[in-house]
Amino acid sequence: MWCNLRTMRSAVGLLGALGVLLPTVCGLSCVACLEVDSRVCDGGSVLCPPEQVCSTSLVEVTRKDGLKYYNVRRNCRYPERCEITFHFSHTNYRMRQKVTCCTTDNCTPPEPTWLEVEDESETNGLSCPTCVYPSFDCLAQRDVECVGEENKCYHQTQTYQGSGGTRINTFRGCGTESLCRFGEWAENYGGFTLETTINCTDANTGNANMSP
Repeated sequence: MWCNLRTMRSAVGLLGALGVLLPTVCGLSCVACLEVDSRVCDGGSVLCPPEQVCSTSLVEVTRKDGLKYYNVRRNCRYPERCEITFHFSHTNYRMRQKVTCCTTDNCTPPEPTWLEVEDESETNGLSCPTCVYPSFDCLAQRDVECVGEENKCYHQTQTYQGSGGTRINTFRGCGTESLCRFGEWAENYGGFTLETTINCTDANTGNANMSP
């Protein structure tokens, strides 16, 4: 049984720009999937909480040797977290991520794209401790140089919970303020959940403090 929808216009963010349709009682149904090394994914539907919309989040990963690959997620998301681009760097990888959204049941958001900006890969004189580790935290043994608009040191913990058990990964490195604004969030993919926590501090000029 589908819920009745009403039109709600907000003066801010995506709502004001698009006049988004929002559910009044129960949420939209949205495709939920996650694919590594791909630009597209497809999967079953999940029922979103009220006032969330359908989203696609595409990550472009560039390795130090120039190799590029993509990861993609589709799920429910609050409208204020739509149409956002952020950049982040850790260890030997630099990443940029774009979120796009749509507002009807099981819709397909526009494919995320980026403007090509020459200074996106240029170092900016800031640095952060960096590490990746399969646990709740990691001890940085070196710095990564920040690039473009990256002016924050981020600490991200991702927790996967599903039938195969729990898997945890921690990342430290440079990020943009838009990355830091995401804070804490959780996504349900039917068979498993993905929870993320992001904390940030100001990036350092020169060499960063290596303390965890």
